[in-house]
Amino acid sequence: MTLRLRPGSKKVAYYSIGLCIFYWLFLRTKRYTQTIEFSVEGADPKTVWEFWADFSNWQKLNPNVLDFEVQHEKGNYENWEYSVKYEEAMNLIPRARVHIWAVYRVIPEQRHGHFSQPFRITSQHKTCIMFFCFNTDAEMIFVNNNKSKKSTKVIETVDIECIPLLSSFCKKEFNAQRKEILENVEQIDFSSI
Repeated sequence: MTLRLRPGSKKVAYYSIGLCIFYWLFLRTKRYTQTIEFSVEGADPKTVWEFWADFSNWQKLNPNVLDFEVQHEKGNYENWEYSVKYEEAMNLIPRARVHIWAVYRVIPEQRHGHFSQPFRITSQHKTCIMFFCFNTDAEMIFVNNNKSKKSTKVIETVDIECIPLLSSFCKKEFNAQRKEILENVEQIDFSSI
């Protein structure tokens, strides 16, 4: 017994397989988590947290930020939130421009008896390059480094969304950007802030 296909059935099968492969490579997104820990010497957690929370300082940390506009701001010192739209040059392809919309929540240290929550900044980003847009969630925690009172340990956890075809590129871009930011952090004199 042989299976007979109607004329054009092969064509439909090939198109279906092609669409599945296209979806798998270009439309489906995957999330990757990156965690970075570093120390900032000569500054307490509050000073580093306040510096990092002010988006106008981002051009000192990341010179690839070309332009930004704070679009919305609300709250007070206890619960501050702002949204920002900015343009950034990529590290690996400097001529390529990325457009990013982000919402930042700046949360001060909270003490409850013996328990305390550290200084934190959480953010959600929508990053678009050409016709691809990806979501990223990040959290930064600023704690006193046990080595010294004037030393801050920063722990950044970032969930990066990317398509499988570009996943290697997305990770390399993230790592190159973080390397540059860490080099720039070392150049900042926090004692004068």
